Formats: sequence, C-alpha cells, structure tokens
Amino acid sequence: MSWTENLLVGLAEYLDAQGVGQWQSTGAYSMGTPPPITLRTLPEKWDRAYALGAYVEVEHEDAGLSDVTVGVQLRSRGTRDPDVVDEVADAAWEVLHGARRLTLGAPPDQVHTALIYRRSSALLGVDRNGRYERSCNYFILASRPNVYRPD
Repeated sequence: MSWTENLLVGLAEYLDAQGVGQWQSTGAYSMGTPPPITLRTLPEKWDRAYALGAYVEVEHEDAGLSDVTVGVQLRSRGTRDPDVVDEVADAAWEVLHGARRLTLGAPPDQVHTALIYRRSSALLGVDRNGRYERSCNYFILASRPNVYRPD
C-alpha cells in the first residue's frame, strides 16, 4: 500500500473508530448510521456519506526535510435539507480539526502526523438527486521520509 493510500485509509479508520462514519475496506456497508466513508468518490446510493481524497500542498514541501503538508479533501453529502450536510461535515470537523500526533494506516508504512487542521470549506451545491454536498479541505502535517530525506 502506498503512503498516500495508507494516509487515506488511516483517516477513514480513524473516523470510523470515532463513530463519525463507517469504513469498509471490502464488502458492503450496513444501512443506517453512521454514514459510509469511501475513497475519492461519494457512493451514489447513500444520502449521508463521506469521500476522502489527497492532494499535495507543494508550496510547503521541502526537498531536504521529511516533513510534508498534505491536503485532504473531505467531501460530505447530506440530504435535500441543506442543514444536514453541515451536520455531516461538522461531525468530521469535531474529531479532525486540531488532532495531534495520530499514527494512521498499517505497518510498515504508517503515517505519523503532527497536526491536522481544516483550511477551508465550501458548499458544492446539489448532486443530480438534489442532495447537498460540501467540501472541507484539511491540511495534515506529517512525516514522509524517503531515501533522500531520512526521518
């Protein structure tokens, strides 16, 4: 599993452990609550749901240090009631914003974080079924050593 995949899966597992959503690496999600957490794409059939995707915050990356800042987009979806998507996004914010020193993912490539914080949030409008969506962008300060940047 890649470092980025470990980061995203680790975040999904963390959100699951905190009761915010349900993460299934394989198999089907159970109906009801909490909402499912997927990687990169929101699941079509669920009203309330989360999707995690990573991007690099290049302006904060130093070629000589193993410290990186990685952006993670947390997309949330609610129902046709615009207040519900805020409830879904807020539940994730409660356990992510300000989280310190989390170890995410599975050995041997675990991701060691220093800090997670939300940088921005925006309403995305509605999907083709009229359900409201929101994007929250979290920055994760983490260690990502490699052969040129030892830990």
